[in-house]
Amino acid sequence: MTTVTLQGNAFETVGALPKVGTDASAFTLVQADLSDVTLASLAGKRVILNIFPFSGYRHLRNVST
Repeated sequence: MTTVTLQGNAFETVGALPKVGTDASAFTLVQADLSDVTLASLAGKRVILNIFPFSGYRHLRNVST
């Protein structure tokens, strides 16, 4: 585990963070238009992944109410 800090709050990650320069494992993400984007579709492009700690589903609870 690794401790990261977001707005002054410490969070523990699940597993270790990758080392700088390591290849990414295959993944699929959902874009804003709800279409999928895969690592393979980004081949040859410069990509920045902004990944941040997620503290729960609290914001989703109000969607169905």
